[in-house]
Amino acid sequence: MCNQYNGYSNYPTWNVGLWIDNEKYSQSYWREAAEEANSISQLADRLKDEMEEQSPTVDSADMYTDLLGWALQSVDWYELAEGYWKEYHREEE
Repeated sequence: MCNQYNGYSNYPTWNVGLWIDNEKYSQSYWREAAEEANSISQLADRLKDEMEEQSPTVDSADMYTDLLGWALQSVDWYELAEGYWKEYHREEE
């Protein structure tokens, strides 16, 4: 079974990318983060860490936070970071 969704590896990855790209502040923030990062992996780690810190799953335990936690664990952070990295470095040329 193929889990791809709208050109992304899965629905959770697409959804995080959608929300980042739909908000001007977050778009700018992650473009600047791509500029500051030394590698795609470093940017992916930062994306994951910051998004998980904002998650309400940190302080609660119930069915909904378990599902949200699963979705966050399913996000391909490297895939998202690679997109921002390529976008920034393309603009640089």
